[in-house]
Amino acid sequence: FPLRVERSGDGSERPLQQSLDGFLLSMEHDHGLAANTLDAYRRDVTRYLGTLADQGVSALSDTRPQHVSDLLSRLQAAGLHPSTLARNITSCKRFHQYLVVCGALAHDPTEGIDAPRLERRLPDCLSLEEVERLLGGPDVSEPLGKRDRAILELLYASGLRVSELIALSVGSLLLESGLLRVPGRQGRERLVPVGRQAQRALTCYLESARPSLARPASGPVVFLNARGGKCGV
Repeated sequence: FPLRVERSGDGSERPLQQSLDGFLLSMEHDHGLAANTLDAYRRDVTRYLGTLADQGVSALSDTRPQHVSDLLSRLQAAGLHPSTLARNITSCKRFHQYLVVCGALAHDPTEGIDAPRLERRLPDCLSLEEVERLLGGPDVSEPLGKRDRAILELLYASGLRVSELIALSVGSLLLESGLLRVPGRQGRERLVPVGRQAQRALTCYLESARPSLARPASGPVVFLNARGGKCGV
């Protein structure tokens, strides 16, 4: 954080609002935060300063952990979502960290306060009907449609990451054995089984679509774009 000292010329502390203004200025110019993020910080810290004022705190040097805990209790009582609670605590933490670094505070009252733990939601899964519609979407009468069908079938059958899929080379396809050789970190490889439907889609693409997409500089990459380059590039 930059050393924007939050004190007046006579050495006295600035009002709370001036501290907030300096914080937001630092977040904008020194950290390049987007306008919507700055607005969220402004709302959160303004709410926090209002809580301090309600508790009779007029100087930031008088803030204590219980003042921050009181804000959290008020937000919880208002029924706010845990993600909103967590964002408010994060905003207060960054505000106080800024004040400590720039010399306006000697200690950070938020140091021992943790944001509420957020529940990790399981990702939504496609239904069987949705999967069938997705796989049946590409126009397999066209080379790019055959490519897209092979991509979808392979992703569905193998669970490959997209980055792994677009990096596949022709030599990594062991379709006669129903396997893919997928490179990993530190030069390691793993063998991934591929179902018959994905094998058929890949074979159709390789035999009747990829040759029409390939260019002299295409190299061994399996999935090509309309210009003969690697998909995603």
